[in-house]
Amino acid sequence: MFNQAMLSRYERSRQLAAELRDQLNGAGADQLSLHYQPIIKRERHVLGAEALLRWQHPEYGFINPADIVSLADDNGLGERLGEWIFDRVNRDLMPMAPERLTQLEVSINLSGSMFNEALPSRVARMLLASPLCADQLILELTETIALDDLKLSQHILSALQQLNVRIALDDFGTGWSSFSYLKELHFNKIKIDKSFIQQIDSHPRQQLFVSSITDLAHKLGVPVVAEGVETAAELAEVYELGADEIQGYFYARPMAAADFRAFCQRYLAHQPQAMAQIG
Repeated sequence: MFNQAMLSRYERSRQLAAELRDQLNGAGADQLSLHYQPIIKRERHVLGAEALLRWQHPEYGFINPADIVSLADDNGLGERLGEWIFDRVNRDLMPMAPERLTQLEVSINLSGSMFNEALPSRVARMLLASPLCADQLILELTETIALDDLKLSQHILSALQQLNVRIALDDFGTGWSSFSYLKELHFNKIKIDKSFIQQIDSHPRQQLFVSSITDLAHKLGVPVVAEGVETAAELAEVYELGADEIQGYFYARPMAAADFRAFCQRYLAHQPQAMAQIG
């Protein structure tokens, strides 16, 4: 039965879709932004970061990033959202000193509507105006995105990798087809979902899963990111199990662009390897 609650949800969704279109077209107050969460690598002279969508709405408050992506995909705005994200990354990173910028890698999440045959050409075009080189860009996708047509997915990933853009498989371990993905598609990085990492220091079964995933990935020549690391004990455990990169609150929460640029400056300036490389 159609009721008032359903009507309210529908009207809210319609309003937000219209406002999202305006935001992507630069109309009205700027409510959309990107925050950046650092990804700490074993080779400390390089710093990674994941760009994360943020929408602080004046009426509804914080809008969940997954809801933003769903709104975009459901209303034909997915590709436009992807262009906006890439343009904002470029704007946010442009003020960085060149010697710091060369030590940075940035990950951008793909939605289902962004992942199509035109993606490689769009990425190549957007890189022309970017302060990043192609090998500093990492595109993240979840296994649900490319399930429908593996042949097409192989073609898209191959074309992106020919540009020297890297591809990361996000949230690894949460879907039934995770290992099938590794067999059919070539990835440059695997991100182990935080559900396997949280409290790993006190759960031997989780340790076994993470150890097995890491060992398999390394045998395939693919580095591993441990997501959601929040404590020193978790950090020690995932490093012991062979994780190559760490993302989580233990090192830093997602931060606004200006704060992230300051974080980069502090972090990279205090790395002896980085100073030796620059000097």
